[in-house]
Amino acid sequence: MSRRERAGLPQYPKLDWVALEAIRTLPMPATNDEIDDVLIAALNLTEEQRAVRAANGRGSEASYRAAWCRTHLKNVGAIESAGRSLWRLTDEGASMSEETLERRYRAYLRSVRERAKSKEATASAQSGLLDGDEADVFGEISWKDELLARLKSMSPTGFEELAKRLLKACDFQEVKVTGSSGDGGIDGTALYRFSLISSPVYFQCKRYQGSVGPKVVREFRGALPGPNDRGLIITTGVFTRSARTEATRPGYLPLDLIDGDGLCDLLKERSLGVEVRERTVEDVTIDQRYFDRFEPPKRR
Repeated sequence: MSRRERAGLPQYPKLDWVALEAIRTLPMPATNDEIDDVLIAALNLTEEQRAVRAANGRGSEASYRAAWCRTHLKNVGAIESAGRSLWRLTDEGASMSEETLERRYRAYLRSVRERAKSKEATASAQSGLLDGDEADVFGEISWKDELLARLKSMSPTGFEELAKRLLKACDFQEVKVTGSSGDGGIDGTALYRFSLISSPVYFQCKRYQGSVGPKVVREFRGALPGPNDRGLIITTGVFTRSARTEATRPGYLPLDLIDGDGLCDLLKERSLGVEVRERTVEDVTIDQRYFDRFEPPKRR
């Protein structure tokens, strides 16, 4: 049985259609996490199915597929970017039929396969980036995979020191790594200033290969000095849905969670161990809507 089958996920483009219908229930703009949550809820996945790992080891198979759904829906004109990690339905996406979505997906897939014949796409395929019959080729996957592999190979002490450097780069002050045993899960402390008010923050670092469940979040919350103290968990893994729910338990100040994907983005934004060199690449995109104009209207 494949990972997709174990995770209870249908094939594309059926999965894209389920995602589009789920997105239509959200207020716009919607975040990546919100889209993931409504899609997983629409699929009625069990906790065990949600925990099935993606082949690249970066997160759950369900979240991995949800990310590709967003990419597919963007390429067929159903959603568009509304900012960093934010999406909104297009006018077409609000009324697009399943038949139209499938037709555009097939056209998109053919164009991807054509690009896969190029030298650059072939190199990506040889590095294991092409995924089965989808043949999706995007460079972002490779650098995050490489970065996460490096982070997971760090010693606990090294990873804590990296977290300290990251928090400083994010304007936290008085960042300290406790470096002592018996800290109850607290790896360090920091101070964050909101205008004229300063607030202490306690953080924990987790070099996880897999999912971070609610037990980790619950135990970390229990280690905080009080129920209204701010806490932050930084991991190379992925938080399960129940872990995120635990982080926002009523009656407590919400805990902040940074997963592996978000950690990569932060390190890139702050240029911490990640160097970005801009280059000019010709990216040819077929506007499916343009050609649709020449088709006779369908009879209802």
